[in-house]
Amino acid sequence: MHLSKHNYALELVKSGNIVFFLNPPVSKKLKLGEVKITPTAIDNLFEIFYRAYFPMFIKFRLPWVFSELMKIQAYLIRKKIKRKIDIVWDFNTHLLFSDLRLFNADINIFHAVDKINKKIKNKNADITFSVSHQILDMIESPDKPKIFLNHGLGPHFISAAKENKTFTINNPLKACYVGNLLIHCLDHDILKTIIEKHPEVEFHFLGPYEKKGGPFVNSSSEGNFRFINFLKEQTNVIFHGTVKSSGVINIIKDFDIFLLCYKNSESFGSDNSHKILEYLSTGKVVVSSYLKEYINKDFIVMCKEESAEEFNFLFTNVVENISEFNSSVRSRERVNYALDHTYERQLKKIEDALILNSILKESINAQLNLNDEHINLKQEGEIEKQD
Repeated sequence: MHLSKHNYALELVKSGNIVFFLNPPVSKKLKLGEVKITPTAIDNLFEIFYRAYFPMFIKFRLPWVFSELMKIQAYLIRKKIKRKIDIVWDFNTHLLFSDLRLFNADINIFHAVDKINKKIKNKNADITFSVSHQILDMIESPDKPKIFLNHGLGPHFISAAKENKTFTINNPLKACYVGNLLIHCLDHDILKTIIEKHPEVEFHFLGPYEKKGGPFVNSSSEGNFRFINFLKEQTNVIFHGTVKSSGVINIIKDFDIFLLCYKNSESFGSDNSHKILEYLSTGKVVVSSYLKEYINKDFIVMCKEESAEEFNFLFTNVVENISEFNSSVRSRERVNYALDHTYERQLKKIEDALILNSILKESINAQLNLNDEHINLKQEGEIEKQD
């Protein structure tokens, strides 16, 4: 599925803006120091590819030297764009560019989505957004606003959520997990427990489960593959494998129960997950491990701690009372919450925050444009033709 920065870029283009998307640096295919801008199949969406003019290992051995060298790299990228950048919007928490002022934009936005394990600076951003209060606490931003902004809901899920439909119950009940089955933060104990204790429920899994099945596979853990072998032996488990993002909703929209079973880890902070909004868009009940950002939200069923026994207790209650949990009233509440987080709505919330904090002057003609993991803001009539 698209990451947040991709979905924001697509939404910005859809609303009539010019977008430059800066990809991570490559180590091959380009000459040292080369910057290349390529049009995509989508009008007004351009990708920027670059190869650093110095060895990237310097980032880990001499970080202060790397930071200085990246100042020149930013200049080379700006020079290739050949236009004034109004807003830089940076989603990168790995500090490729530690100072967003290098792009000479009028406004600098830092939008942290991934977990941060140690304190970092805000890259001299004018405003910082994040999907997690826990992440915001790790970002030092003296005298500059830091604002929580939840994940966005992708377009394929929006279309299905807006359909007028009757919420039905399957027999047997169908529970579903969408995601990579080989990631290290997946809680095997929870899944094993509920699968063994509920042979009357079908458990559907969408996502990679083989070493060759997709990206981000932790192939070094034999425990992961023992877990996969356990799943293969269960008569109530159904694998769907890797599914294109556009096809996921067509498979899962009529399932009864959705699962999020993660444990706190180096990469997952038990604070938020984009899967929740996607699940909620179906209207069906979600049984989840602990997520800080969803405390006191009564439209999901959530554990208070990492416990297979507690998860099974909650899951059993949902199974036994599925008509109540998936009533039309409660289902509609979930759908409405998800639809309040479309990328179009999230962009409006961002614009409102910029105006509220006197970063952006209120204007009917204000338009948001994306550059890189960075977004530019253009006023109507200022957009030049791409060379």
